Amino acid sequence: MDIFNNINFPQLSDLIIMVQYLNEFSTYCRNLGLLALQESFKLQKNTLEETLLMHLITLNREQLIELSTRIVKIWNNNNGDQKQESPLESQQRKMSISEIHTKSSSQLNHLYEQHILNEENQIVKRDQQINHLMKECTFKPQITKKSQNLELNSPAHIRLNNYAMDSKIKLQIVQELNQKQELKDCTFKPSINTKSIGNNQSVENPFDRLYQNALTQRNKTPRNNEDSSFTYRPQLISSPMKLQQQDGISVEERLYNHHFEKMNNMALKQEELQQIELDQCTFTPVINNQGNQRQNEKVFERLYNHSSVKSVSDVKEHSISHMNKKSESLIKKPQSDYNSYVTQFQLESNPFDRLYQEHQRQEKKKKSNQIQYYQSIPFKPILSKKLSLQ
Repeated sequence: MDIFNNINFPQLSDLIIMVQYLNEFSTYCRNLGLLALQESFKLQKNTLEETLLMHLITLNREQLIELSTRIVKIWNNNNGDQKQESPLESQQRKMSISEIHTKSSSQLNHLYEQHILNEENQIVKRDQQINHLMKECTFKPQITKKSQNLELNSPAHIRLNNYAMDSKIKLQIVQELNQKQELKDCTFKPSINTKSIGNNQSVENPFDRLYQNALTQRNKTPRNNEDSSFTYRPQLISSPMKLQQQDGISVEERLYNHHFEKMNNMALKQEELQQIELDQCTFTPVINNQGNQRQNEKVFERLYNHSSVKSVSDVKEHSISHMNKKSESLIKKPQSDYNSYVTQFQLESNPFDRLYQEHQRQEKKKKSNQIQYYQSIPFKPILSKKLSLQ
């Protein structure tokens, strides 16, 4: 309780004065162009210098560009109504502007250094308060000299970060040990084919890989000073040298080349698989010479010949149907006219046409029987993707 009593909290009157000064300062910054028309300071610190510094530090690239254009625009508007000045006046004005810039830069540097010092002082005060509270504790664990030196030298946020990293590493080690213990009980080891390993490899997305690399680089924390005391240096493999050689190549070209190589490898693997499947096939079809003749024949001639053959077949079918109708009509007549029908059928019909008609009838019957047979079968085979692609 004594610690909290020593801390000086700001009174209500001081806060009201600070808010009034902050409003006046914000209007002044809007007139200068440091703030937009409806913009205000998001972070309010103890002093005006700290509030302005935190506002400028938190700006990103686009906001800085807008700020610079806004300041230049206001300056042009203010100096637009003035007359043309002499060279001496312009030189003096430039000198004054340069002096103002140097003063402002020095002031900003001073404010930045002051802000850092304030943060460090706050951290030191918090550590002192924690140490003062810890002195009241009766229990004292045995701590080595090395850990004491590290605890005193390193700041609080680095110590907390190291503690979190150590806990994560311990959890990973425990999980790995549990997995190894579980795998010891497993006696079955499947025999995996090398071809299936190549086919089942997961294709990594380049955007995900780049995102993971960026995350790992972002999560890296500054190491402690004890890294300099380490004498061991690991021997690097040759792959980082290749990455250093590819520094001149842009990311788009490297990703495109990687994708192109991957597509070529996939095409070569597919060709090898097709060749292996073709080597296992023993059947070789006998190709008729008419197929080669049709390939060499012109398109118009082939279509014309096909239409002529079709017209002849249509005439034959028409004649056959006509003869069938006549035969049916004669069958219905008395037997006295049977002899005349037979003689007329023998004269009009040709043996080749009769045989052709009989052959067509048998083929239709066979097809109908096959369709009925296949429809009666309940089993339907599932074709693989490779056969469907071929």
